[in-house]
Amino acid sequence: MTELVIPAGVEWELLVVDNNSTDDTPIVLRDFMSRLPLRCVAELRPGVSNARNTAVAEARGTYMLCTDDDVLVDKHWLETYVEAFERHSDAVVFGGPILPWFEGEPPGWLRAVFSKVDAAYAARDFAEGDQPLSDTAMAFGANMAIRTDVLRNHPFDVALGRVEGSLLGGEETAMIRAILATGAKGWWVSAARVQHYIPRARQSTGYLRQWYAGYGRTLVRLDAKAAANNRRRPRWIWRELVVSELRFRVRRIWAPPWVWIDDLKRASTARGQFEEFGALNGSAADTRSRKLRSQADWRRLS
Repeated sequence: MTELVIPAGVEWELLVVDNNSTDDTPIVLRDFMSRLPLRCVAELRPGVSNARNTAVAEARGTYMLCTDDDVLVDKHWLETYVEAFERHSDAVVFGGPILPWFEGEPPGWLRAVFSKVDAAYAARDFAEGDQPLSDTAMAFGANMAIRTDVLRNHPFDVALGRVEGSLLGGEETAMIRAILATGAKGWWVSAARVQHYIPRARQSTGYLRQWYAGYGRTLVRLDAKAAANNRRRPRWIWRELVVSELRFRVRRIWAPPWVWIDDLKRASTARGQFEEFGALNGSAADTRSRKLRSQADWRRLS
């Protein structure tokens, strides 16, 4: 951020939300106060959606450029977005490429299948260049820009997004789709590039299993009402989980990675869906139990 090119006449600030950090984040931020127009706010409620909603409430600018703490922005990042705001003055939401930045050399199998699992690493790029945002050209939270007044009318869903111990997602794409559904315009800005750091710990099948399980839970939460009303779906998902897991374990022995990675994705997604259905059914059971207890108490009082 200290190397950003700031266009003439543009006022900006770097707003950082500290969401219950337990490391030396406050010290690092204080060290950069003299080098950046830095402002820090705290959000005690855990979760990236709570943190982002706090940022929206605190923002002072006409536009918000959003990124993450493990991202390296290009020095022309802000400048490129400002040019896009002027070029597409009727648009309200923008997104740009997110390129993988591996720690060390990634495993050969991950290189071979990366295009199949790029969403798990928040990687985004489109060969077509600048184009309208759509379901096939969607921005991710590590690199997006939105009109602040529009964002205040479309907050991030706190039932979605990362929290400690969970890889839930979907909060930014749900928000962008809600904005576009109103008829607003969005643009993909191919020159607004960032790099997303991928530590060795995430370069594993274990991480992908966790991510796709979180993706499965996200799918159920995005359609929670329909999921709760469809009692047959958990049984179908259980069959998908068992069959895909068996295929993965067998194919991992003899098949190339671009074959068994699909089995891993299906099995892990199904596991997340099955677990979330279990949580929904548990909530429904708790609600029914509370209702029965209330009725019994009322009969005793009567």
